[in-house]
This record gives sequence, structure tokens and C-alpha cells, in this order.
Amino acid sequence: RQSGASADAVKLLTHMRVPRLVGELVAGIEKREMRAALEKLAEEFPAAVLKTAIEHALASRSRMVEGWVVRLALRKPAAMASAMAALEDGPRARFQQILDALQCEDAPLDRLPELLRDPPWLRKARTQELPTLALELLPVPDTLQWSAEQNQQYAKYQPNDWLLKRKPAQVAAEAHLLAHLCIAETAHARVLQGEALQPDDVAKRRDFYGAHPDIALMLPPAASLAVWNSYPPQMWQVWGDQDRSIMALLARHGVAALPGFIGFVQAYPEQGFALALQVDSAALAPIAMHALRNLKKAKTNALRWMQAHLRTTLVVAMRDAFGQDKAARDNAQYTVRWLAHNGSESQVRAVAEEYAGAVPAAVQALLDADPLLVLPSRMPRLPSFFVPASFRRPELRSGGALPVAVLEHIGTMLMISKLDAPYAGLEVLREACTPASLGEFAWDL
Repeated sequence: RQSGASADAVKLLTHMRVPRLVGELVAGIEKREMRAALEKLAEEFPAAVLKTAIEHALASRSRMVEGWVVRLALRKPAAMASAMAALEDGPRARFQQILDALQCEDAPLDRLPELLRDPPWLRKARTQELPTLALELLPVPDTLQWSAEQNQQYAKYQPNDWLLKRKPAQVAAEAHLLAHLCIAETAHARVLQGEALQPDDVAKRRDFYGAHPDIALMLPPAASLAVWNSYPPQMWQVWGDQDRSIMALLARHGVAALPGFIGFVQAYPEQGFALALQVDSAALAPIAMHALRNLKKAKTNALRWMQAHLRTTLVVAMRDAFGQDKAARDNAQYTVRWLAHNGSESQVRAVAEEYAGAVPAAVQALLDADPLLVLPSRMPRLPSFFVPASFRRPELRSGGALPVAVLEHIGTMLMISKLDAPYAGLEVLREACTPASLGEFAWDL
């Protein structure tokens, strides 16, 4: 039950099929690893888990534990009946009171906001569909935006040669370096001639914690570039001091080293965009747009890059916002709206005018879209742990609780929201319901 219990320790614990197992897991339910193990155990022994969890919830008065128990009880009604029968009179009555409190009078449907009666994502045809346009990307040259003096400064970095100092005397330096990268010996000659690595040339080792880019710098120039550009980017390390190595590779090889750099940013967007402020490439824009919309940790650095390379971002965003790829389309539309609403509307319209044709009107339609109809191309499914009947229901200011079925719509709105860009329907919900009841509902989530 220690706070530092690892997933492996919990896995070992679950193999011990003894009566105390349920109690141990329930006592640690607020820890993610313990809760995951308990949920798995509940699929096998739901009644036993429910009885112990109900007792713990009543003793701890934890809303999180209470909510978990109620959701399990409503998912497993037969197990709940067995667990309730096994409880003593006092705990049974107290838990029944919790269940009874969830039953309240529904508000009449005609009092509900239209959004909650008829959510736009459930309609067969969505209005305000934006056009699909086959746009040729406007010219955006790849550039490294630093002076000759800065390039010289970056390029003169000398890698740490600790690995070569450990080289066996009979092994060539290049072979030793390539072997440390898990590159097959059969590929060494090709790589040293500057040929790109093939998928089967690199072995995957369970004990491999990533290679330092210094190794690429220590290879002869042709091999250095080939390895940097074609080595699996997720196999480079990011937990050490690799920044100067990467900048040195860019300085020594110029834009020819961009494929490797773009792969690194794709694999490690948070660290990659921190290095990319002086790198302008259209290939970075889709990665940045994905990070802006979907990646909490990488978002800040990606946004800094986008603002430093605004035209490049918008040139790619305009193409993707009206393209056929659904994921890229969602990311790009989100980016265009975000930039337009955060001080860059004039630049958005300027790039639209550069494309000309149907693009200015399409961008206008994008910016004018009803926010309630700004929905992802593919709506997410509610997770299995979202059990509407287990939540305290929000109450309308005019009286009455939201029907249980409506809580699914609220769950969907939460799933398509971002912390800094909530779905507009949540404001409709906030205005319609009492603050206290919304607070109780939030506690149960």
C-alpha cells in the first residue's frame, strides 16, 4: 500500500489469490495502479469487491471512492444484490441512501436547452459543412534562420568521445559506433557509403535506453548524415544533454539534415519544438498543429514555433483545413480558428488571399461557423466507466433535474473540449443549471 508501489508490484500482488487481496486493493483504490487491478478483479469477483468497497467508501467518506463503487454497483446489479445482502444493517441502509439520492424528478423536456434535446452530433446531416478543396501548397522554402557566426558556433561543438575510449583495440571506430546504435553488421558498409538505413538494419533491444546524437556526429560526414536522417527517431535519447549535438548536426549538414530533425520533433514534440525556433519548414507545421490541439505537454513549445513561423503555419493550415484527411483537417481548422481568435486574424486572411480562388470564402465560413457546430470529424465514444445513472444530476435553474440520458450528451461535450478551448455547449449548460448542482456533478466524474 505504499505510495510508491509500482505497477509490477501491484501485478505481483494480484497473483496472490487470498481473501485479503480485495481489502488490500480497496484500501489503495485512490492510486491508479491499485484501482486498475481492482477493476480487473471486479470483473471476476464483483460481489466480493463491491462489499469491501462499499464498506471502505462509507468509512473513508471519499467522493472518488463512493463514485467508483456506485458506478460498479449500477453496472453489476446482480452482484450489488449479493453484496447488499452480505452487509450489516447499518452500512446497507447508508449505501441505499446514497443510491436513493440519485433518484430525483426529471425536468420536463421542453425546459431543456435545444442543444441538450437535440445535440448536433446526433443528427444524420450536419449543417455548415465546409468545402473540400484540392490546394497546391504555396511555396515555403526550408531555412535555418541563423547567421554565419551562429552556424559556426553550433558546428564547432565537439561530441563526448567516451564511447570510443571503451572500444576494443581490434574493432574499427566506425564499426563500434554503429554497433552501439544496434545497426546490423551487414549494413555497416552501406551506411558508411552514405546510404539510408533500411527497416531491418536496426535491432530493437529491450534494454536499449536510447542513443545519444553525439554518436552520429562522430561518424564520417556521409555516414553521419545517413544515420541522422534514417535512424528510427524514437531511438534517440531525450533524457540527457542532446540539444547541442542536434544543433551541430543541423549546422554541419544544413537543410540536408532536416529529415532527421523533423523525425526527432515528430517523436519528441515537446523537446523538438524547444530546438526548432530557428528552423522554418512546412513539414513541421502539421506536427505543431497536432500538438496545439492534442498534446498538453508539447503545446507551449509548438505554439511558440507557430508564432515564430506564422506564415508557414497558415500556408499548411489552409491546405489541410479543407483537405480530405479528417485528422489533419480537424487539427488545421482548430489552428486557424485559434490563431484568428488570438490576435492573428489579419495574417489568416492575408494567407487566404494568397491562395485566392475559393479559399477566402472558405476561411470566412470557417471563422463564421456556429460554435455549437464546431465538432470533430469523428466523435469520441464515452468510456465504459462513464455510467450516467451513477452521477448526481445537474438541476435546471427553472426546476427539475436533467434526465439521465442527457448526461451522456454532457460527457460527449467534455470529451471534445480542451482546457483552453471548451466546447461552446458547456456554456449553455452552465447558464441553464444551478452552480451547486453542477459542482456536485463534477465531483462525481
